[in-house]
Amino acid sequence: SFRNNHSTSKTEQWQGNTLETWTYIQDFNPLFGFEVKTLGKNWWHFDIGIIRKLTISNTSSSGTAPTSRNYTNTVTFDLTHFRKGGIKIPILLFKDFYFDNDITFDLDTEYSHNYKIIDPGNAKSLDDFIEEDSQRTFSIEPIISYNFTTWVNGNIHFLYKITDDKVQGRTEIKDVGFFLSFKIRG
Repeated sequence: SFRNNHSTSKTEQWQGNTLETWTYIQDFNPLFGFEVKTLGKNWWHFDIGIIRKLTISNTSSSGTAPTSRNYTNTVTFDLTHFRKGGIKIPILLFKDFYFDNDITFDLDTEYSHNYKIIDPGNAKSLDDFIEEDSQRTFSIEPIISYNFTTWVNGNIHFLYKITDDKVQGRTEIKDVGFFLSFKIRG
């Protein structure tokens, strides 16, 4: 299926008869999205989305840039695979015992670029604006989740994230984790 969602808003702040500040937000979440899921007990799910957001702020306060523009551009990609299975244990003279065993493989990736440009006070067009802030982020996170019967479930995941910031420089995050849950009935 294809997706598109758009919202726009404008807020104003007045002091008496004087307009002090206004903010305009245009949000496409997603600008374009595409999703496919297969049928069956062992299914695949594919989802990609492009998100764009623009925030324009204007103020008449002295000492601040009269106009700033914040841009957010994001691309997301998610791939999921689900496998359903189990183990059947035969027991003489009794009903066979069946253990469910489900595994989900999930790969989430995202790239985003957020930046802010400001009017130095004398801009005639957007070409005259200067970049004040810029941040690029890329992340990838594979996750393996499992359910063994109704009593045991958990996951193991790995996160790799790179951030390149105009002010703080480049940072890299590597995180490995797991979760395990046992249900005890008494």
